[in-house]
Amino acid sequence: MRTNPAIINKSVPDLALTVESGKQYCAGCGKQLSEGEKAITALNGYWHHKCFVCCMCKKTFDEDKFLLKEGRPYHEGCAKEAFGKKCAGCGKVLEGKCVSVEGKVYHANCFVCEKCKKELLQGFVEVGGKKLCENCGKKR
Repeated sequence: MRTNPAIINKSVPDLALTVESGKQYCAGCGKQLSEGEKAITALNGYWHHKCFVCCMCKKTFDEDKFLLKEGRPYHEGCAKEAFGKKCAGCGKVLEGKCVSVEGKVYHANCFVCEKCKKELLQGFVEVGGKKLCENCGKKR
């Protein structure tokens, strides 16, 4: 499942500028930026490089592009973790081949027989509320 955050199509180094004369304050820490200091301009403000961080992991973006979701910057992986649909089997973000069963979505390799752990992509039988492959369903 894909999330749809707004993508800022510039990497953080492309947003860098050198502060010229005048009083500019960091939108992150509130401290004044020094004249000649390298700063980032993003989200309607000026930022020290160390203050412009992913709101989830709190790490800087360095060379990375950032995603904007609900007015806050995220690394792409952090945005997926925070807003992406999760697998009903393992709880991790859904990516790659997935299967939808009874209103739940699973990674293909997470939708498995509850007895032998074989993938159930070819179908399953339900016995006593458990999803089983055909072979395990016959053995019950």
